[in-house]
Amino acid sequence: PVLEAEALSLAIVDAIAGQSRMQVRFCGHANHAGTTPMGLLRRDAVAAAADWIGEVERYANVRSGLVATVGKVEVPGGAGNVIAGECVATLDVRHAQDEVRRDAVSQMIAAAKRASSARGVAVAARQRALRARRRRRDHRRDRHEARGSAGRHGRPRDGRRPAARPRRRARRRPVPVILYIRRFHA
Repeated sequence: PVLEAEALSLAIVDAIAGQSRMQVRFCGHANHAGTTPMGLLRRDAVAAAADWIGEVERYANVRSGLVATVGKVEVPGGAGNVIAGECVATLDVRHAQDEVRRDAVSQMIAAAKRASSARGVAVAARQRALRARRRRRDHRRDRHEARGSAGRHGRPRDGRRPAARPRRRARRRPVPVILYIRRFHA
């Protein structure tokens, strides 16, 4: 989107950004929305998460090269007339320098603690692992090879080979990496 916005056609990659993923859980007290007065009696997990999300954006906006995203917010058991007792959010932080990124993550966790204490809720953060997904086709092939010549229920196949099924093409997913670029005017 950067090249399109600046109407440029060429760029060179300067760095590949490191990435930290976190899951942040705010735990308050679920209660009926109509009978609980506004103020400190409401221990609203969503309100604490909303305060924190604003802080994440403000922090990232003033640091050059830092990208921070709260990409998913879930309210388990939420309803329109209930104060949320729990809210789970994801945090994705990226920067080309690991030290800057780690410092940003610690600052954002501290901001979550401040937002939660102001609202009277608890907060817990844990790092989410970046895992490579195993292709489904590989799993089917491994399972088929493990069976050897036996059929589905362990019975031999009468010497006939099963009909070949057409191979499905593996769907390619975009790689979650941000590339920092140096812009050149064409």
